[in-house]
Amino acid sequence: MIGQPQAPVIVLGSHKGGVGRTVTAVNLAAMFAQAGRRTLLVDFDPKGDATANVGLPRAHGERTLERLADPDAFVEDCRPASCPPGLDVLPGGPVMEKLQARLWRDEDPPIDLLKRGLQVARQRYRVIVVDALPALDPLGCNALAAADVLLLPLSGTAFSTPALCETIEAAERVCTSKLLVVGVRIGVRKEEMLSGRQGLPPTRCACMVLDSGIAYDAHTLLQATERGLPVFEYAPGSRVARSFIEFGREMLARVVERPAVPSSV
Repeated sequence: MIGQPQAPVIVLGSHKGGVGRTVTAVNLAAMFAQAGRRTLLVDFDPKGDATANVGLPRAHGERTLERLADPDAFVEDCRPASCPPGLDVLPGGPVMEKLQARLWRDEDPPIDLLKRGLQVARQRYRVIVVDALPALDPLGCNALAAADVLLLPLSGTAFSTPALCETIEAAERVCTSKLLVVGVRIGVRKEEMLSGRQGLPPTRCACMVLDSGIAYDAHTLLQATERGLPVFEYAPGSRVARSFIEFGREMLARVVERPAVPSSV
């Protein structure tokens, strides 16, 4: 769209699995769409859980590296989610395993494929959310290299700090854009962070920890994902749904609608 600033690319990253990365990506993307911002969710994980969590089938078949990097082909491969309106998805799943294997075979694998592929999507959508796999292999580095914003779930445990440090350091190495690192608390109260539990590690990038946090309710989140619904649609009155709404509003105000981030191609 002429005159529309490029959509920021928000990458959910963590070198450690099991920290709520995918559920955060899915519900954040759905929240943006619910708020009237046309949103693309990129499932960059071979498990394809983000795709399944919005009610779409995981992607099988072939997706070549060349097609991933082709901006027009990239948007052709996106599919509308069933809920909410305004949310599209680039499906992940076994198709990503094949891309991952192809990248591993290259002696010097490219890390700018996703960034190149998103060029048209960044004009078509208001915001792009990427669910990256919990690894710093060539596929994971492609996700980090595309980021304007690196969104990190903060669990408040000391053993998660090395993974946060490794993820941030990898992003600093591969990003050519000015990177903003954002932390969001999951299942941790703000006062616990202030009293000495772990937050964001030191970084050369601009960074902030959001005031809002995500309440963790495993049962409600599981029920919502099994039905392919965002949690605020499945259980709108629940504490976890209310926390995602507050989180989404803060991300819109402080990240998505802040002055545009220039991106070099």
